[in-house]
Amino acid sequence: MVTIWHFQGLGGDNKKTRSLCAALADELRAKADCKIIMKQKVVDIADMALSDSEAEILITYSLGSCLGVTAFDPQIGIGGMIHSMLPVAQLDPEKAKRSPAMFVDTGVPALFNRLFNAGARKQNLMVTLTGAARVLKGYGKFRIGERNLEVCQNILSKNGIPVCVNDTGGEESRTIALNVRNGIFTIRCGGKDTVYELSS
Repeated sequence: MVTIWHFQGLGGDNKKTRSLCAALADELRAKADCKIIMKQKVVDIADMALSDSEAEILITYSLGSCLGVTAFDPQIGIGGMIHSMLPVAQLDPEKAKRSPAMFVDTGVPALFNRLFNAGARKQNLMVTLTGAARVLKGYGKFRIGERNLEVCQNILSKNGIPVCVNDTGGEESRTIALNVRNGIFTIRCGGKDTVYELSS
């Protein structure tokens, strides 16, 4: 089940006064009437991360043509996130060896394998796709965002993994955050936030 909230302006300038994670943590503490101090675990470009800590929020910034994939298993409370730049490793095999997360076709399987090795089960995973936008004029002929999405969807389809949230395309970059404690997944795009509650 996926519960969705839409809201705007979580309290001022998130660059200086309140980051997306801090604002989201405030919302969650109010909702749950708890005092957990949340910390953010930033997933850089061409990187991936896992977390099973109730005090962590996985976050990645500025998803333009890049593709952000998150997967959350609510049964055991583990989540993963990847920020991939390019569709296929054959574009630069040497870089793919050093940084498999850079490419969708090497990074996405690696992310899911790490989750499965950590105890996540395929039938429990709540998967989201974000990004794959057309943000740079003049680069449309390369279709990087579209190709990133196509490669990822093919991988997931072949492995029987459904997607519960697909927020891709368009012309604006996005920031995404996954609260590992309760599966709250937030997309910030154009100054507006859309929040999904991922649960089994």
